[in-house]
Amino acid sequence: MIEPLVAPTHVDLLEQGGIAVLSTIGRGGDIQSSVIWFDHHQGLIRVNTTETSVKARNLARDPRATVVVLDLTNTDRYLTLRCTLERAEREGAIEHLDRLTRANMDADRWYGGAVADDPEERARRVILCLRPQRVYVAS
Repeated sequence: MIEPLVAPTHVDLLEQGGIAVLSTIGRGGDIQSSVIWFDHHQGLIRVNTTETSVKARNLARDPRATVVVLDLTNTDRYLTLRCTLERAEREGAIEHLDRLTRANMDADRWYGGAVADDPEERARRVILCLRPQRVYVAS
C-alpha cells in the first residue's frame, strides 16, 4: 500500500489522482519528464501511455522513475515518489484511459471522444504500474 508510506497530511493528493510529472532515465542518462494523468490502485501509481512512448521505452530499459504530485491549490505542498516499474499491462488499458479522461477532461472517452479514434494507437495502449519505494513530502 502507498498510504503507509505517505504522511496522512498528503494522502489526499493520491486519492484525488489527476496530474503529476513522471521522470524517467533516457538512453543516454538524461532525465525525461512528462506531465501525466495518474491514479493509484492496490499500492501502485498507474499511468496510461502507449508502449512506444519515450517514457515506456525508458522504463523498459531502466525501471526507475520519479513521480511528483503537486497540490494545484498550494504548490509548496507536494509528494515525490521514487518508484520502480512493476509491470506494464495491456488488459484494461482503454478502460483505464477512459476513466482518466472522464476525471480530467470534459469527455466520456479518449478515442472517439477527446481525440479521433486511432485503432493502431489504441492497440499499443498500456498501463504502467509503478511501485513506490520511497516517498518524500513537502508542505
